[in-house]
Amino acid sequence: TLLASSAASDVYKRQTLDGSVRGGQAFVEVDDKGRMKKVDNIFLFYDNFKVTNYLSNTASCDVRFNILSNLDQKISKLDIKLVWPEMTTTLSFANVQPNTQTYYNYSLLGNGCYNMDKAPNIIVNRCRVKGMTASECANKLVWLTK
Repeated sequence: TLLASSAASDVYKRQTLDGSVRGGQAFVEVDDKGRMKKVDNIFLFYDNFKVTNYLSNTASCDVRFNILSNLDQKISKLDIKLVWPEMTTTLSFANVQPNTQTYYNYSLLGNGCYNMDKAPNIIVNRCRVKGMTASECANKLVWLTK
């Protein structure tokens, strides 16, 4: 089970590998006995989603794209493309501190807004974390759905 937690104090007390400041948010995995497991992923998700339909038969959607990293160092650069049926958008994050939720608000146009309830195809253009190859970094990405 994966849970968002601000009570997992041992996660926040760990020293980061690069000396970056660790925030106070994390997704933690617990087993059936409630014991926490170490999770070192980069979580992507969206919230605050709202669709508006115009008289011209065109939809618009407002959405907040979030990133939350459980890594032990900051993400220097993350450039990705999210692809849904009839909708594509790019996101770029830089200097994301560990355990710090970072987000951008977007407005998107098109009837593809109605297809965004499914997980997108994630195309990683750049993923930079000190001490990791681009491939290792990209393999840490996890899309979360509600």
